[in-house]
Amino acid sequence: MKKIVTSLMLSVLMLGLLLAGGCSSLMSGEELWSKIGLDADGVPTEVEIEYLKENVGTTVYTTTMDKTMLEGLKSVRSLVLGSSEIKQPKGYTFVPSVQSTHRILIHNRDEVLELYYVKGDDLLVWQDSRGGDVKTYDYRYFKPHDQFTVFLDGVRQLAALPGEQTGEDLVSSLELRATISPEELREEGVGVEYEVALDMYEHQKQGSFYRVLSHEDDVMIPYTKYLIVAALGEQPTDGYDITVDHIERNTYYTKVYITSESPYIGESPNPTPTYPISAVLVNVWDVPKELPVVFLDVDNNILEVQQITAFKNTDYPTAPPATPTPSDAGTGDNLEPSPTVPEVDINLTSESPSGEPAASGEGEASPSPAPSPSPQTE
Repeated sequence: MKKIVTSLMLSVLMLGLLLAGGCSSLMSGEELWSKIGLDADGVPTEVEIEYLKENVGTTVYTTTMDKTMLEGLKSVRSLVLGSSEIKQPKGYTFVPSVQSTHRILIHNRDEVLELYYVKGDDLLVWQDSRGGDVKTYDYRYFKPHDQFTVFLDGVRQLAALPGEQTGEDLVSSLELRATISPEELREEGVGVEYEVALDMYEHQKQGSFYRVLSHEDDVMIPYTKYLIVAALGEQPTDGYDITVDHIERNTYYTKVYITSESPYIGESPNPTPTYPISAVLVNVWDVPKELPVVFLDVDNNILEVQQITAFKNTDYPTAPPATPTPSDAGTGDNLEPSPTVPEVDINLTSESPSGEPAASGEGEASPSPAPSPSPQTE
């Protein structure tokens, strides 16, 4: 009898726990935002983002920065407000150091909202900590705003922007990424020829860098060429590499595929910082200005998107310069002028060694070189 009563009590207790769990409502993005004392219109004082897989951290937005950065803070707010809580995925055990690709700290003065993003699962996790010296953690799971990963990937480019560029370039990149259609991106295209040109660009920056440069960016780049650059940024040792694998163009985009390498497990690389880079030249008419250039890795993840803005004040070369062929000679149809051949005075009646005019053959025979004088003997 005692065992039956104990079993009943345990059953009631379990039922109570299940009911309590079932009664708890899922949290909205606005409720999550309010955890640091902000309403739907509130702007945080600072946002920090750590790229855990790369061991890179950066403060990307604060209220002390310029107008572009303030817009960035508002973007973070919109992304959080656009997220919604979901039930913990079945069988999913969250370990921040294992699954997380990003750690996001959103500050409102002394309050901090600590979020983790799992890119592979497209999952946003709120870490709710309680206690004093010994803290306990609860994790609640959110379906993030559909532009969350686009935003994080774009922010990663901020540190890699050249000195003459600003946060406006980052905003432009984010807007372009948001317009990329996966279906249009998957459409097969035609290959674009290129030539390796490693000596035309040096890059020694902290972050990765993907860019199409023109003659207007560097006078060493030929007017009829674009220089496409892909760089990993500073790496702690040798053994890292990056390569423009191939380029293709479809109806919607010019796609630049990038491969990268890191030291093999067990290798002992030289502990000297390196700056892996790949640079290639392409004809400008093979990369139409109206098509965004999309840099992709081997898994078709978007690394960067760029709209070419070169040739603002000059004509854009849309085809290679016309070169006449022998079959075109004499037609007079839009031929380029032939190179001027220096005139040479050829004497067709050169004298023979005896002093008489040399006999000419019939017709218009080509002149033969004058014979060398015979050596004289004394």
